[in-house]
Amino acid sequence: ALHVAAVLGQYIPHEVLESSIESTGGNVAANLRLLTERGLLIAGDERYVFRHAIVRESVVREMLPSEQTAAHRAAVQGIRLSRRDGVPAGLAQLAHHLVAAGEYMAAFPTVMSAADYARGVYAFAEARRQLSVAREVLWNRVDNPEEISGLSYHDLLSREAEMARWAGQPTAAAELIRSGIATAPPAGLDRARLEHELGEALWAAGDPAASLASYERSEAALEMVPGDPSLRARVLAALAKG
Repeated sequence: ALHVAAVLGQYIPHEVLESSIESTGGNVAANLRLLTERGLLIAGDERYVFRHAIVRESVVREMLPSEQTAAHRAAVQGIRLSRRDGVPAGLAQLAHHLVAAGEYMAAFPTVMSAADYARGVYAFAEARRQLSVAREVLWNRVDNPEEISGLSYHDLLSREAEMARWAGQPTAAAELIRSGIATAPPAGLDRARLEHELGEALWAAGDPAASLASYERSEAALEMVPGDPSLRARVLAALAKG
């Protein structure tokens, strides 16, 4: 029970911890009484709280990998059983525990949904973090990620860079895009999107000359293939402002 509580965080809604412990087959009341009587957890009106954050951090640090995996799997069950996966904070939490539990196929669409929600409420740094997990941790660990997400790898990278730019990190966005350009074909939609997003990042970073060059490369990439009309319109608008 202590391991499960530790991976769930410093502040844990009653129903989440109770459902998580129940999913392991443990005696919920007995385990929670033991943790509170020992002074490890404080039972508030709506949530349990670790009395000392350093204790929780120490527990997590000393857990064996197999213990961490088991604890995160219990956390996944607790979030689902308590129906917290239907609220935004619970969705992001579920995504985290699915990844940590190694349940990558379930994690991928959950992470993408958490990113979409964060983007929708202008939490761009959080959206970028979720997209980074999708790209760096999950993309090569799931079957048919393009089909699941509706995005190519370079589309995902462009979206992550866009979120970095909107979060006020245009230089980081440009670096990310350049890493994608290095592996992209010289022409086509992927290259055009990457060059356009690089132009946007460089413009935001205060480098209009380099930005204009990127927009021109985006236009050239579109000339060689049937283009996306909306992308072509954005590229032409970008060139007009340059």
